[in-house]
Amino acid sequence: MWFYRRFRFHSAEFDREVHERVSISDDLRGAVERGELCLYYQPQVALDSGRIVGAEALLRWNHPKRGLVLPGTFIPIAERTGAIVALGEFVFSEACRQLKEWNELGLAPGVVAVNFSASQFKAGPDLTDSIAATIERCGVPPSRLEVELTESVLMEVTEQHNELLTRLRKLGVRIAIDDFGIGYSSLSYLTSYPFSRLKIAQELVLGANSERRNATVVRAAIRLADELGIECIAEGIETPEQADFLIEAGCRQGQGFLFSRPVEASAVTAMLRERRDAPPRKPRRLSLAG
Repeated sequence: MWFYRRFRFHSAEFDREVHERVSISDDLRGAVERGELCLYYQPQVALDSGRIVGAEALLRWNHPKRGLVLPGTFIPIAERTGAIVALGEFVFSEACRQLKEWNELGLAPGVVAVNFSASQFKAGPDLTDSIAATIERCGVPPSRLEVELTESVLMEVTEQHNELLTRLRKLGVRIAIDDFGIGYSSLSYLTSYPFSRLKIAQELVLGANSERRNATVVRAAIRLADELGIECIAEGIETPEQADFLIEAGCRQGQGFLFSRPVEASAVTAMLRERRDAPPRKPRRLSLAG
């Protein structure tokens, strides 16, 4: 007679991580109702002048014990538990409310961008109905709102819920491709939908001054957007040299720590009030010529 033994190995670190995920999941329930969530905004600027042309809404969690929690900690857990739908509704609603406030002050930037996940699109027509209702309730121009989808999410959406993108465009909402250049993508969707903006991924921007291949891909993305007649914005700009490279390559918009970290709405309001444009940049001749 044969006997089989099953061995399971656990480590203190593994147990701690599991406990942490469970704890965050439990705390996340009701976070919206308790008023623990808020939005930060990262300004998007015209690279030649520094003028604010938009703002990306980014979710933050003011945990009563943990302090300010970044989305990288709790969003993956919200995705797995289904809590992402409620969080997404809060983000879009709060972004619309803030846009309305900026409109009433006469300070509204050109666009307020909101990230969406594939899980949110699984709600089907209910998603576009909710978006339409929020826009109507807040009384904001849909053309000032932008839905951001990463390439991987976009591929899943176009395969399963492509009618939702069409409905969003009919509402007048802008659609942007986020983190362009690092996903497993098919360029066919670029010809199928009227996208508003293409956002070049931070990973490509960071190496554009030192890696020839990065520089080539960035230039190609900028040229592609230009040929398609859509806007192009670069993410994650941290140095003047990166900004100079992008200007020389033909990119007109950007965001990143060089201009501003994500900040509270009140700080963006102060920036919009000042309306101070940075001196126009004169791009230098760079070594990584295309």
